[in-house]
Amino acid sequence: LQRLKWSRSSRTDKGVSSLCTVVSARCEIDPDSWNEDAEGRDVAREISEYLPEDVRCFAVYNTPKSFQARRECVMRTYEYLLPARVLDLMDADAGAAERLERFRMALKAFEGAHPFHNYTKRAQYSRKAKTNFSAKLRDARGKLAWEGQEGAVMDDASEAEEDEEDEEEVETSSSSSSSSGIPSDDDAFPKHIGRRDRGTYWLFETDPNDRIGQSHFRRIHNFTCGDAVERMDFVDESTGAVVTSEPFIRISVRGESFMLYQIRKMIATAVAVSLGYIDLEFLPASLARPCRAAMPLAPASTLYLYDVEFMSFRKNLEPNQPNRLDRLVPSDAVRADLDAFRREKLEPALAQALLDEEWDAFKENLAQNNVDATVSAEIIDAYATYKANRDEARA
Repeated sequence: LQRLKWSRSSRTDKGVSSLCTVVSARCEIDPDSWNEDAEGRDVAREISEYLPEDVRCFAVYNTPKSFQARRECVMRTYEYLLPARVLDLMDADAGAAERLERFRMALKAFEGAHPFHNYTKRAQYSRKAKTNFSAKLRDARGKLAWEGQEGAVMDDASEAEEDEEDEEEVETSSSSSSSSGIPSDDDAFPKHIGRRDRGTYWLFETDPNDRIGQSHFRRIHNFTCGDAVERMDFVDESTGAVVTSEPFIRISVRGESFMLYQIRKMIATAVAVSLGYIDLEFLPASLARPCRAAMPLAPASTLYLYDVEFMSFRKNLEPNQPNRLDRLVPSDAVRADLDAFRREKLEPALAQALLDEEWDAFKENLAQNNVDATVSAEIIDAYATYKANRDEARA
């Protein structure tokens, strides 16, 4: 793959699906393939014959040699199907409408450019992790020479092998400094308020071992959910009968890039806000550098990459290229095929995941999240002072 200059537009968390991953590679293809069709649909169909049933190639484009899918992907859109029962939306009462509105407001709070260090494994995006990982640190066979650093690439998610088991316990215990497992608030640790044993606290001084840098920043352009509860019909694999799915709401998030677990942690936090387990006012505080918070994690099974957008190709220095586009933008015909695949293959598979018992466990665990009311109030007050001082300094 290295010799082929293989690159992919996005990686996803373990268990997440994709509708439109774009890969770039050096391939031997007859140039005449693009004479009549700039999207190489015939080549795509030939490739699909060698792929599993749930993987399909939709188009093949002729691009400049310098094109790399990951580097030149400038926007990514994910969709998430959330069972309506998680937000108690099964009954159309006033309370359900209020919960959905709180959920929508919580999603809105994440829009903009912020440090999302509390919505990922923040140590993975630290300056040390970024420095240790380098494309030059490879052995003669092209393998990574630094074992364990594969996930440190600044990409929009993680390698498929990433282990997320006991994720919240890992984050919470990482600040533990005593043999008993209970953090000791000795003089060596910076001044703070909150609960270090729960991984949720506010720093009044810089922690040199836990710095927040530019690698923790991301920009989210849109974070929305549907106004109505949806259902879909799909074929049950075990019986072959057409059945109607569990009711769900559709969530869409569009941003330049995302970190490991970021989308799932934001959605889980918004659910906790909707159900009253986390204050809405806590979210801006959680997006401030001094805040440390172990946020909940939503299931991966119904999250999928919906769309990717690319910058224009670099100026063509390769003359006589057949039918090359100026920018990788799928045609209406390709979009129609993608939509058909989503309706016929992808979402029916996700519909079965909506019935899983993991959603009930997820909802139950939210009541025991790491942001209790007392700690939340303390951090919200600290953030108000922090914000006022920062706004005054900027003025």
